[in-house]
Amino acid sequence: MDNDVGETLVLSIGESSYHYALPKQLEGQSSNPSQGGEGWSDSMSALRELVAMSEEHKISLIVFFRRSERGENNPLFEDVVRHANGVPVKDMGTWFEGLDQSSLVISKVDGRPNAEGHRVMAEHMADEIVSYLAARK
Repeated sequence: MDNDVGETLVLSIGESSYHYALPKQLEGQSSNPSQGGEGWSDSMSALRELVAMSEEHKISLIVFFRRSERGENNPLFEDVVRHANGVPVKDMGTWFEGLDQSSLVISKVDGRPNAEGHRVMAEHMADEIVSYLAARK
C-alpha cells in the first residue's frame, strides 16, 4: 500500500489514561490499572475502533505510548500493543532518557509535556513516521 505522510495516522496514548484509572484503583476496584478502569476501557475500545477504521480505509497507523521510567504502566503498554492488533506501537519513553525531565513538563504537579517536551516528541515522531513509510515502499 502506497501512503504518503498525509495518509498516516499517529496516535499518542500516554500516562493520562493511566492516571484516569488511578483514582478507582485507590478505591480498591483494581490492583492493575489495565483492569477495571473506565477510562482505560474506553481508550482501548477507541483504539480498536481506530485500528479497524484505518484498516478499512487502508490508512497506515502508528501508535505512540510513553512508558514511565519506573515501569509502573507496563501492563498498560501491553494492553495497547494487544488492542493495536498488529499496528506498530512505539515506546516514547526512551526519547526522554538522559534529559532533564523537569525541563520537559508543565510543572512539578502537572507532568504533562510543555512546549519543549512536545518538541522532543514531534522530532522523534517525525523520524519514526518517515522510517515507517520508507520501510513500507
